Amino acid sequence: MTSLPTVPVPRSGSHVVRRVEGLFALADPLELRLAKARGQVDQLTPSLLARAWTPSPPARLSCAISLREIRLARSQRARLTGKLVPKKPQR
Repeated sequence: MTSLPTVPVPRSGSHVVRRVEGLFALADPLELRLAKARGQVDQLTPSLLARAWTPSPPARLSCAISLREIRLARSQRARLTGKLVPKKPQR
């Protein structure tokens, strides 16, 4: 037969209780920090997604510069090769 587990004496039981209370005291501020961080993440995610899908003015500017550089390179290549590059109608 197996023996039943022994119940700790009250003195060591109070030590366990003090230890558990100390650990809970450490866990409470961590739980508050976690809740605050989760709230910030919940607010941040939609903001980041909105920025990712909406080009900012510098992005639009760099696209315009890139298109201008492409057009310039095409016209220079056309001059060198003697081929005409069709122009798009102005809007």
